[in-house]
Order: sequence, then C-alpha cells, then structure tokens
Amino acid sequence: MSHLDRYGQQVSFIHFFTIFLPGFISLGLYYLGREILDIDPTIVIVAVGIIFIVLGLVAYFIAKSLAFTPLQNIWQAVWHVSPGKSDMPPPKLENLTYGRELVSALVHQIYDLASHNPTDAAYKTDQTTVDNGVLDQVPLALFVLNKERLVTTLNTAAQNYLGVSRDKIIGKSVYDVLRMSFLTDDTFDVWIQKASSTRATDSRSWEHVRATLDDNKPDKQFDLAASYSRDDSLGNEVVLALFDRTDKYSKQDESTSYVALAVHELRTPLTVLRGYIEVFEDELGDSLSPEHKEFMRKMSAAAQSLTAFVSNILNVARVDQNQMTLSLHEANWNEVLTSIVKDLQLRASVRGKTLELDITPDLPTVAIDKISIYEVVSNLIENAIKYSGQGNRIIIHSSLGKSGSIETVVEDFGPGMPESTVSELFTKFYRSHISKNAVSGSGLGLYLVKSIVTAHGGQVWVNSQVDKGSRFGFSLQTFASIKQNETVGQDGIERQASGWIKNHSMYRR
Repeated sequence: MSHLDRYGQQVSFIHFFTIFLPGFISLGLYYLGREILDIDPTIVIVAVGIIFIVLGLVAYFIAKSLAFTPLQNIWQAVWHVSPGKSDMPPPKLENLTYGRELVSALVHQIYDLASHNPTDAAYKTDQTTVDNGVLDQVPLALFVLNKERLVTTLNTAAQNYLGVSRDKIIGKSVYDVLRMSFLTDDTFDVWIQKASSTRATDSRSWEHVRATLDDNKPDKQFDLAASYSRDDSLGNEVVLALFDRTDKYSKQDESTSYVALAVHELRTPLTVLRGYIEVFEDELGDSLSPEHKEFMRKMSAAAQSLTAFVSNILNVARVDQNQMTLSLHEANWNEVLTSIVKDLQLRASVRGKTLELDITPDLPTVAIDKISIYEVVSNLIENAIKYSGQGNRIIIHSSLGKSGSIETVVEDFGPGMPESTVSELFTKFYRSHISKNAVSGSGLGLYLVKSIVTAHGGQVWVNSQVDKGSRFGFSLQTFASIKQNETVGQDGIERQASGWIKNHSMYRR
C-alpha cells in the first residue's frame, strides 16, 4: 500500500468520525432520554439537537485540524527553503499523527529539489558523474558527495565561491575542501554519521557556519543545508547547499569587536573605583555606621559584578577571534575552588544567598589556567545567584568522576528550566524567553564557560527540572593524565580557546 493510499484511509476515518460519530451519540442520547428516562419528547429533541450541533462542530474542527496539518507541514517545508524565508523553521514531522509517511516523503523531495539534487535523468551516460548543466543554473554553491564524503561534482557557483578550479576539488574529501566550524556540537559530521547509520533519507540545515580556506583567503560564513539519500543508485549520498552570509555575519563579528573595544575603556575607571572602595573599607570601616557599612558592601559587590561583565565581553571577543590563549599549569583544585568560592561570597550575600562548598578531600591536581577557570566558576555561580529565585542555598559540589576527571557542579534550588530551553543554553547571546525580561544578563556567560572548559579538555553539562532547580557542571582533566600525553614546558601547556566547534572528522585525518 502506498503512502497516498494509507493517508486516504486515514482521511476516510476522519470523515467517518466527523459525520457519523455525533449522529450515533445523539441517537443514543435520544433513546436514553425517551425510552429509559421517559423525558418529554420535546425536551429530548431540543436537548439532543443542541448536543448534536455542539458535537458536530467539535468533530468538524478536530477533523479539519487533523486533515489540514499535513498540508501545513508541506507548506512550511516549501517556505523554509524559499529564498528570503530563512526565518521559517523546518516542519517537525515527528509530531504528525496522520499522513506522516506521505508528508515525510514529499518534504524530502522538496528539500532535494531546493538543493537541485540530481536525478537519474541528469546523469551522464557512463552513470558515474553528474551532468553540471542543471546544477550550473543554480546560484547557490552546491557540492555532491559520495559514500566516502568525497566531492564528486560541484556547480560553477561553488567553484567561484571557493575561488578554486573544479579539477582541484573533485575527488577531495569535503573536510579538506570545506574546513567547517559550527557554533554548537551538532555539526555536519555528527549529523551525517547518525543519518547514515539510522535512516535512508534525511535533511538538515545549520545557521552561521564558518569555513577556513586555503592560501590565506578570508574565512567564508554561510548557512548550510544538507540532503542525504542512502539508496542513490550511483553512490552520491549527500548534497550540500551553501547560502552565503559572509557580509551579514562579518558585520555581527565587527559589532562584537566594537563593543569589546568600547567596554575595554571601562577597565581603568573600574580599577580606580574598586581601589577607592577597598581603601574606604580599610581606613573607615571601624568608624562607619552599620547602614554605611552595608552601602560599602553593596558598592563592592556591584563593582565586582561590573568587572565580571567587562571580562566576559572582552573574553568572548578574544574567543571569536581565536586570540584567547590559555596556559595550563598544575594546581591543587581543593585550594583553587575554595579560594574562588570565598571570593564570591560577597556577591552572594548581598543578594541574600549562601554558598556551600561540598568538595572531596585530597583530589588529584588538575591542569588549569587559573584566570580563565575563575571566569568559569564565577559565571556559573553568578547565574545560580540570579536564577535561584526564592531559594537561598547554592551548593558547589566537586569530586572525582567515574572517568577519572574532576567534576564540579553548581546546584541551585530555583524555578529550574523546561527541557526545551536546555539545548540552546551554551549558544552565544541566547536568553530564554521565560526569564530574559525578569533577569538581567548578556547571554555570554555560558558560551564563555563552554569555550574555556573545552580548551581545557573538559566537558560541560546541565540538568534542570521545573520547580526543582538546576545543576550546571564541568569536568577538568587531572594533571597526571595530561602529562602522560603531552609535554609540559616551563610555560605550561598552551591551549587555544575557540567558540567554534569543528567537525570531528577533521581530527581523524
């Protein structure tokens, strides 16, 4: 039975539900009222008539929604791939109740057509390569890949986009041609490995992808769409379509750099301000009234928070420009974490929160850059302070994990977050619509946390439940484990912090 026939059966059932079910129920109610309860016929007829109309309307709107939803998903798919409609998200086919198989097949065809996925008629007679005649008419840069992820063909737009002749690209790995970096862990390589092992066809799109080119050419930035088909008779499994956004995203990068330059000018007056506050506390602390002491405490906490904000902006700019270099040295994590938490107690107490440290004694030493790790812990605790709501306890746990790394978790008992918001938390500038109007913030703290921890060779994670609180954690490698694999010089181990996530396959070459 075809997808269309199966959907036809489902529509027939919906029609039956719309037409006959209200009638059956109404007849049953008439029989109940007239024959069993012996109610006056006029009353029964009026009551049953009203019920029939109500049930009919309810059934009509339910049936209309069920039958219309598949068409709506197809329309959404067309709009998603239409030029100038990039703000339309792709349809979520897994949510379909009726017509899922038919809609899935049609949507994949739409994605293939949008990418000008070659058909059998477009192939040359030798059945090995694609005729570029059709592809060259498409203004988007298109790449066709085989099972080994080698480029089998590309159109003229792709050749011009890279500035390299076609014969220097054909037969090369896509990871050599397009050294792509993504803003999240959900990279092209992760997607294609999952799709090729679990599905016959699939499609995916990404925003803000960066590609590093050869010959000292400037990076390209684009949105990426990919279509996968396992059963292609010629072995061409993947078609990539690149939507150039270099100008747009470059302006965003320049804006971040400009903000960082402007914020940098705040460092000097902030340093002066904090210096005067410390002098006043030392020189006048004993003579101040309790009220004035509280003023000084709040000024000191505010100055610390503003300093942390400035540091975040500057560090994010360094991360985006690949200019943030870390120097990892051996350190006692028990002492480092205790010192950081003690330094942040003031910020917590001013907002009515208490910090509790639960750390396993005598943990192995770690390889860290103390300044950047301070930023990590500070951002996680600052978030816990801001988002803990009415809860006044924040617990910092640290222990040896099962994998042998040191795991540190910042736990609050606030309102928590729905699962739908968790996946985007570590994206730059992301702020949940639930809390962004109630709590101030830049949306940069967690982005910076992930960049720094990743540069240390660790991982970050979050567990949160609505009305129960959140747990943000990160792991650090022990110094002994790093020393086994890397040479430790007098200046420690240098690492580069980058907010861009590269394709995993790039590390396997």
